[in-house]
Amino acid sequence: MTITNAVIADILKVNYPEPVVQDLTYRQQAILPFLKKWRKDAGGKNQSFSIETYRSETGRYVAENTAQKTPAGNQYKRGYVDMCTVYQRQYLTQEAIDDSAGGGDKALFAAVAKVPKDVSRDHAFHIACNAWALDVGGALATCIATTGSTTINLAATSNMRKFYRGQIIDVKNATTGADVHADCTISAVSEKNKTITQGTSATTTTAHSIYIQDEAYGVSSVLTGYGAYPIPVLVGTGNACNITASSYPEWASYLNDATGSLTLAKIQAAVDWVEARCETKMTTMFASPEVIIKYADILLPDVRYKPEDLGRWEAGYPTTLFYRGGTMGIIPIIKDAIMPTDELYIIADNAITNYSTAWLKWFAGDGSQFSRVSGVLTYEMTLYSRHNLAIPARQATAKLQAISI
Repeated sequence: MTITNAVIADILKVNYPEPVVQDLTYRQQAILPFLKKWRKDAGGKNQSFSIETYRSETGRYVAENTAQKTPAGNQYKRGYVDMCTVYQRQYLTQEAIDDSAGGGDKALFAAVAKVPKDVSRDHAFHIACNAWALDVGGALATCIATTGSTTINLAATSNMRKFYRGQIIDVKNATTGADVHADCTISAVSEKNKTITQGTSATTTTAHSIYIQDEAYGVSSVLTGYGAYPIPVLVGTGNACNITASSYPEWASYLNDATGSLTLAKIQAAVDWVEARCETKMTTMFASPEVIIKYADILLPDVRYKPEDLGRWEAGYPTTLFYRGGTMGIIPIIKDAIMPTDELYIIADNAITNYSTAWLKWFAGDGSQFSRVSGVLTYEMTLYSRHNLAIPARQATAKLQAISI
């Protein structure tokens, strides 16, 4: 194994002001606190839950002295998810420590303080990207036609905030999971043009998608590989958690897959669905920055000014609430920068469970977070989680898709 300073690419960056370092790769990921909130400590290789699929009906009005009906038992279907391991590994060479600002013990202390922060940030970003992936394979975006170019064209609604320089991705057939171009390192990202540049001359079609570079697998109706279920798959009407959705049609989210122009009535219809099927009053909306703007545009015509307000002007979109009234009251709208750009989600707090046997845990190979790499002047750190998302109360969720942005 050969590890050089070029490989770790200025891992410490201690010569740069801390805010600049953070700005290089940071993307707002509002879903992370909810993954922690939904987390449930578990044990075993898979976790199961039950949904009621058939309710016995023996309650009825009857005439006096009428024979009672024989009750039938309620029926249930078991769903389950397998635990998935995700890790973030980082090398730190002694040369990089010695060459950094300050040198000696001061540099080592700087490395010990900073590298864990970087590893944690990158690990959390990877989990968040997968949580908002477009399919069970972990798709980040859908391709459009590209012919023999290192610049890959992506669909107009692609969320370019999921990509950054140095990220390793795969181009796959979204139906079969077969690699089209593997292990591509991104060298440039254009949010304006919806393109990513990498080192391989690529030919893509609309049948292809960009995937997180994981130990990949074929996409099918059930989870057959190593990745956790993403929210866009759980909130919907398709198969998930090893349950065939067509056999149990009541186990489904509210879905408007052709929303078009966003209106209060369309949001209200989704909220009403969740409210009627939800056992908790705690419900949250998730929306991209683009959808938040469209929501605010709906409200602007209803803005009223008091005389004392007319002496000043303010700009911006301050609203992050949806007022339902009734049992649900005010529903907070959480803006997540890496979720699908043209979708809005409504999720009750009891709908999704993040089963985990390990969550943001350091691997201590020799009793230390910093482990020595054999034969070279190098240390390594590994942060890992073992988890999967499930949706026992799927009917307590809703999704508006294809919102005009």
